[in-house]
Amino acid sequence: MGKTIFIIIIILLSVTGFWGCDKDIFKSKSFVECRINGAYAKGEGLRGMFEPPSSFHMNYSYNEKDTFTFNIAKQISDDNHKSYNLMISISQSTLPEIGKKYYFRQRVNNDTASVFIEDFCVATIESYPYLYECGADTSLLPKEIRKKKIAIRTNKANGFIEFTHLDIVNGTIHGNFEFEAEGAGRLIPEASSKLLVSKGHFEGYKLERDRTFYVAGLSDYLF
Repeated sequence: MGKTIFIIIIILLSVTGFWGCDKDIFKSKSFVECRINGAYAKGEGLRGMFEPPSSFHMNYSYNEKDTFTFNIAKQISDDNHKSYNLMISISQSTLPEIGKKYYFRQRVNNDTASVFIEDFCVATIESYPYLYECGADTSLLPKEIRKKKIAIRTNKANGFIEFTHLDIVNGTIHGNFEFEAEGAGRLIPEASSKLLVSKGHFEGYKLERDRTFYVAGLSDYLF
């Protein structure tokens, strides 16, 4: 009996200690909203107990060398229950100017992860249409995959990002973005995707630092 009570006390102390640690790590949150081909879409990231760090959704870094990087990698869904994976990354040698438009590279290589360099500014979006929705001729495909979905990551973009609020010390970053994007599948080149991302807006609070990266992902697969 005494041993059982001892174990319970240890568990309670562990839980109390967990909650007693830096609670700010659970306050980091972010959201992104936009219109994709006219439909309203939004995604949120909230750091809570047993949840992935919000830096998986939005993060930034600013080091002693005055290099600024910012990254959005967020799953968003529109009013039609369609899902997308939105990725925006920017890196430059100085802090961005509030209200200035920074234009995305018109082409992005999705075959490999990209290393941040100066003046690196990209936007990509992954969509998951059915094969018959994206221009692919499915008549020559095996019957078992004709009705499958395909993940397509865009590799062309024309648009910009601008920052409207930038608090480096507290990790509070707001801004706007918009771009037109298109891409084609590699497994099935006939499958293509064209997306207009308009009226984009993002807000991040207490974002984590030094966790910024751009990853190409696992696009162009059937499911």
